[in-house]
Amino acid sequence: MSVDDVKKRIPSTIVSMPYKPSSFGKEYSFPESVSDLPSLEIGGWLLKMAAWRGYVLRLLAQVELDEKILEEFLNTKIAVEIAKEKDKRMTKDQALGKVVLTNEGETLRTDLIAKQAQVVNLKRVLEIYTTQFEAISREISRRGIESQLVKQGV
Repeated sequence: MSVDDVKKRIPSTIVSMPYKPSSFGKEYSFPESVSDLPSLEIGGWLLKMAAWRGYVLRLLAQVELDEKILEEFLNTKIAVEIAKEKDKRMTKDQALGKVVLTNEGETLRTDLIAKQAQVVNLKRVLEIYTTQFEAISREISRRGIESQLVKQGV
């Protein structure tokens, strides 16, 4: 059974998922001072960061699902290895060592490590987008407050 086989058994959810934004995946230069930007440009950055965050969350959900399935496959193989050794005491680490000695076990472990690395990477990227989104959002709030104060004559 493969990761794809397991995913096919998961009932499809009735959730709208964001498509990849056309600007996603290209390097960009985030403004060092958002307070210097015109309002239209700030709005554009806010929408771009929101779209990118949504898409990265979609990617993260997919990779975390793959990671969980791979973990379960590996844990099952470890449990089988431990069960084979009825007369001896075998630790989980020892069983993992035996599993990884097989081609299938080695591939499974390598795939799991790759998925774990992807999860870490996507979480850091999400953190970057969130930080930038929040900076823009604060500037929009500041401008709104400033506008209200001007209207009130303060």
